[in-house]
Amino acid sequence: MAQFIRIILFFAFLLSSTAVYAGDKTVFEMGARGGVNDNRNYEDFTAGEVYLLRNLPWQMPLAQSATLRTRLDAGVTFLEAAGEQSAMLAIGGDLFVPMLDDRLEVEVGLRPAFLHDYKIGEDNFGGNLQFTSHAGLTLRWQEISLSYRIQHTSNASIYEQNKGLNLHLVGLGGRF
Repeated sequence: MAQFIRIILFFAFLLSSTAVYAGDKTVFEMGARGGVNDNRNYEDFTAGEVYLLRNLPWQMPLAQSATLRTRLDAGVTFLEAAGEQSAMLAIGGDLFVPMLDDRLEVEVGLRPAFLHDYKIGEDNFGGNLQFTSHAGLTLRWQEISLSYRIQHTSNASIYEQNKGLNLHLVGLGGRF
C-alpha cells in the first residue's frame, strides 16, 4: 500500500507542475466524483474519486464553432462493496468538445489503471492491470463544473477473469 501511495503522489506532482504553452493558458480542473455500479456484478459497488484534469495543447477544428481538444485525466478511485474496499489509480487521455461558449462539454476517454485489490466480495476482476473507458457530459458555470459519466473498467481479457465494472458517476469540480 505504501508503494501505491508513492505512485499517487508522483502522478499528482507530475500533473500539478506548471506547463508553458505558447499563447495558451493552462487549464486545470480538480474535483470529486461519486456513484454506483449497474447490475452486472455480484456485489453492489459504491465509488468515490478525486480527479485532476489538465488541458493539453493538441486540438483540431471540427467546425467554425467547435474544436476537438485533448487533456490528461488522472484519478484515484475508492471502491466499496460487500464491506471490502479497494483503490484504483488511473491516468490517461480524454478527447472533448466544448460547446455553447464553454458551458457544455462532451467527452470520451481511456485510462490505463492499477486496481490495488482486484477481488472484492464475490467479484474477481482478474488482476491489477485494468483499463477504464468513459463517455460523459459536463455543464459549466463560471469556474464550477457539474459532470456525469458512464465509466467501464475491465482488463481487456488479459487475465482469465474479466468481470468488468460499469459505474455511473456524478462529479463536482473547479477550474483554475
